[in-house]
Amino acid sequence: MKDKDIIKLLEDIRYSVYNSSIMIVQTNSRFTYAMSKYIRDYPEYFEKDIEDFRNGLDYDSLQSLNSWIFQRKLDGNLIDFYRVPASSPFFTEEQKIIYFTKHQIYDSIIKEYKNKYDINDCEIMMHTNYYHCGIIYLPDKIKEKFNNSIVIDGGAFIGDTAIMFYEKYNFKTIYSFEPTKNSYDIFNNSINKYKLNDRIKLFKYALSDKNEKQVIEGEYSDASILMLNKLNQNKEEIETIRLDDFFANETDNISLIKLDIEGYEEQALFGAEKIIKKFKPVLLISRYHDHVALGQMFRLKKQIENVL
Repeated sequence: MKDKDIIKLLEDIRYSVYNSSIMIVQTNSRFTYAMSKYIRDYPEYFEKDIEDFRNGLDYDSLQSLNSWIFQRKLDGNLIDFYRVPASSPFFTEEQKIIYFTKHQIYDSIIKEYKNKYDINDCEIMMHTNYYHCGIIYLPDKIKEKFNNSIVIDGGAFIGDTAIMFYEKYNFKTIYSFEPTKNSYDIFNNSINKYKLNDRIKLFKYALSDKNEKQVIEGEYSDASILMLNKLNQNKEEIETIRLDDFFANETDNISLIKLDIEGYEEQALFGAEKIIKKFKPVLLISRYHDHVALGQMFRLKKQIENVL
């Protein structure tokens, strides 16, 4: 049997399993609720935003977007769990396969990382360690440009993404930015413990469109400058910087910018317009912080298009 026949057989087996199965979907998340509320309360604005957002997307992106819209509209019913037939369009075909093989995927990732790292020091997550924050979808000719280049890791948390960059790609330097003390200290300890400082450079800054001091709310991955007026606990003074200023004299190619900074992605992009125009890096921008910045995912696409 040829390789392509084996692959087809495996796919047929997977499809036969989930076409007759039920998928359990959890939706009680502030991220999903915020967008679902936007869809429910402002349907005309949402439809206009989606129409604009579709412009320029390729076929695979459109399929993912359509599946995402379907999910958000169901989430709008404010039900915590759904039992969804696996044959429904609730998920893309790829998501269905991963749903039924996720335990094997996790086991494989953990086995790989345990050869070098204490798993307690690394947060293993599907979007980081399987999807590589979306990098797996890029053409090889784009990924080849990462070799011996610079990557910017905005919102480094405890180093999960930076360690993935370190292990999977041949970046010359990984510049990681994490403003909160707890996350910074954990990540810095890992850098020293596993001797990663040959390529990872960690800085205790938040990314913004201004160079100033601000107060941040929360800890670990929930920290956000934009939550300042909503909470009155766990305050921490942090320093914000503009990437354009930090890399003003950079001559090495900046090939990738990843931003997952709790709703502050717009401001960080405004502070990085010069390097985006100069280097035209791949942009991996988190778009699920609508509990903080409603409708941000639509504005981000327009903002990037205007810069380029």
